[in-house]
Amino acid sequence: MIYKEIAFEGIQNIHFLNDIFICLYPYIMNPIFDIYIVVYAFLTVLSWTILKGECILSYFEKKLENIGYELGKDPYYNPYHKKFYYFNGVNYAFIKEMFWIITFIMILCYRKNPIFVKYILIVMLIVVFYLKIPILISNTK
Repeated sequence: MIYKEIAFEGIQNIHFLNDIFICLYPYIMNPIFDIYIVVYAFLTVLSWTILKGECILSYFEKKLENIGYELGKDPYYNPYHKKFYYFNGVNYAFIKEMFWIITFIMILCYRKNPIFVKYILIVMLIVVFYLKIPILISNTK
């Protein structure tokens, strides 16, 4: 049982550090690394698509909470958001998601990157808006 709690906390902390890194990326990293962050983000968005709108880390958290959880059953519920982004009964995770989007818009518009990087970013932003915005809207209620 203790291993389950340690794994749960570890996944949540990895999730949180990931969010911090993505939000701070344009301010702390050299533009030559943009291709790596774009590929990472593209793979993340691709995994959301394949996993029925769920993040792989959130899925593992849900499996640890409920061993019978089925993939895609409740992509709107996120234990990680409950720990880090709920204050006074309001889910502020949409702010984090908007920082993600701002980060990639900054890379798209203000950094000199090859055209294929810009195309990947545009496709990724479209998919993010299509997949994540409805989830964010429903989670703020």
